[in-house]
Amino acid sequence: MHINVEINNMPLLVKSLLDTTLSQLQLADDQCMNGTAPVQTCPLFSTSLMTKCQTVNVIMTAHGLGTLFPDASMVTTLMMRSCVFTDLMSKDGCSSQDSIGLDIIKSVNALTGRLHQQWNNITIHAVVCQTSIQ
Repeated sequence: MHINVEINNMPLLVKSLLDTTLSQLQLADDQCMNGTAPVQTCPLFSTSLMTKCQTVNVIMTAHGLGTLFPDASMVTTLMMRSCVFTDLMSKDGCSSQDSIGLDIIKSVNALTGRLHQQWNNITIHAVVCQTSIQ
């Protein structure tokens, strides 16, 4: 999993404090982000299924930190890669948040619940891609 947080239009002291805290959490995984992490296959127990690499990309943009910093913004990029089972006829490709299912959107909204209380406006865009493992 790779997480990147970019903070803009915040006072330097606040931004510096947030940047330091986030860097200490070590959320970045360059191999994941660049697609160079070793690919692992899932143990397969069925002849009617195949394994694929699934990449979930979520970009959350938050604007206006209450009335204190109305011009502040935070862009959070989340990338998760995992192995999934699909039917043999499934094609490689990507789906936007309109077609990826409510479970992923509900999970993202649950994780960002407190942010919704603190920021004036939050938008979330998600894309899920599945590719064959060579």
